[in-house]
Amino acid sequence: MTLEDCPGRRFGTSDKLYWWRSWEPRTRFAPLIDCPLWVDTIREEAVQKILSRYSEFQGKRWDEYNYFEDDPVSFQEILGSIVSQYCAELKTPLPEGLYIRGWYNVLRPGEYLPVHHHSIHENTFLSGNLLLTDSKIPTEYTVPLYSTYGGNFKPPSKAGTITIFPSWVEHKVETNESDHVRIALAWDLYTWEGMMYCRDHFPDDEMMLSVPFLWMKTKSSLMYTRSIWRWSVKV
Repeated sequence: MTLEDCPGRRFGTSDKLYWWRSWEPRTRFAPLIDCPLWVDTIREEAVQKILSRYSEFQGKRWDEYNYFEDDPVSFQEILGSIVSQYCAELKTPLPEGLYIRGWYNVLRPGEYLPVHHHSIHENTFLSGNLLLTDSKIPTEYTVPLYSTYGGNFKPPSKAGTITIFPSWVEHKVETNESDHVRIALAWDLYTWEGMMYCRDHFPDDEMMLSVPFLWMKTKSSLMYTRSIWRWSVKV
């Protein structure tokens, strides 16, 4: 059995949606799984422009900057359209206020990305990544329960491939055994409620580098001062 033909595979109207969902539980102990992923592509021209910005952030840790603080490529607009399609396919309304932080993931020969997730709390929303270089090693996503028998979900490892997924989904990249550097752009989308919780409890977290998602309405004017890493709210 593979993930593609397992009983939990669900289908929408778009072939960009890869969705696994359990049946509605009839007992307290039955599993409840809902794992939708979206795989899309963007044009090579945009990929090269985003890749060319990598040198601006060399020498910085992934949690010390936000790619989207300055977005000359207008990648937010491209991403906004993709996220909108994804949520529309799932008939899920988008929140009024969303915020985003992005960073480069760089794997040099011999390096790997261990299994991890980005968020598992009650305000968890969406994450994603864009592969910027062709690679023989894909990002692997674990679909709870179903990956046990069908293996991990592996989108194409070609430059320009975008994957959107719930932030709680575990994923990894195996060791880069090639002679080339593997570069991707990763990001997290946060809800207003998530940002406010982080501001009040973890004001020094890298999440506080997030900026409003370009095309979304906000519940209030949210402003921050980078010098003190603190958000303030104007109602």
